[in-house]
Amino acid sequence: MCNIAVDFGFTLPHFAKLSESNPHAWGIAWYTNEAAIVKTGKGKLATSPELRELIVRVRSQILVSHVRYATSEPLDERGAHPFKDHALGRDWVFAHNGSINQAWLAPRLKKAPSLGPDSRFYFRYLIEEIEENAGKPAEETLAKCLPELKNRTTSALNFVMSDGTKLYAFCGFKDSPTNERRYTLQLTRRPRIEPRELPKSSSGYRQMLYAKLAKGERAILVCSEDITKLEGEVWESLQNGKLVTIERDSLRVQEFTVW
Repeated sequence: MCNIAVDFGFTLPHFAKLSESNPHAWGIAWYTNEAAIVKTGKGKLATSPELRELIVRVRSQILVSHVRYATSEPLDERGAHPFKDHALGRDWVFAHNGSINQAWLAPRLKKAPSLGPDSRFYFRYLIEEIEENAGKPAEETLAKCLPELKNRTTSALNFVMSDGTKLYAFCGFKDSPTNERRYTLQLTRRPRIEPRELPKSSSGYRQMLYAKLAKGERAILVCSEDITKLEGEVWESLQNGKLVTIERDSLRVQEFTVW
């Protein structure tokens, strides 16, 4: 989430490296004039010929991106996140890391997706909850409905979601040492650079970062990995059960305890 529209050539290549261990599909969503645009592809984002085109062409304040390691059907590009839906007059996009009991979700939906994966059903469940509570802030609805889902996952309910005005990020996993190590969400408030000795390769990154900051660019990043830590950026881990919202333009961050 950025305070002004920017291209994503600065950070997206760092994220794309995660596709080396998540090689089955990728997706990128952004907003143009309040409309969400979603682009998906098969294979690794890092080696996709479309990556360079997207870096050059796309400008937005919001970017939601995902690289997938497929564990449920469909295993091809049709299962690529982010997913897109429409509710309360806005386009919503959603990316999930973890698992959820699709068999439990499906009969509870008014409009169940015709095709999985389980993350798509999870998204639809949250959208229908938000629709049913129209008039209430979405974060209030999420904080109320997410606890019931904790027992419907064997791993995590972690997600990043946006309606074009806010970014919603939730870190919620089933308690276990393995899940605590695997299902993290990290946040950095740019600019935050550590005053420590860094690898020489980070010097160019710092110079580009300071140039962007000099032009008034600010950003909040949320990711499953601290993808620019080696370049000196300071990342903080979201605690299990925490929901964070980030407002467009102001970049105001609010935190809510779900459990």
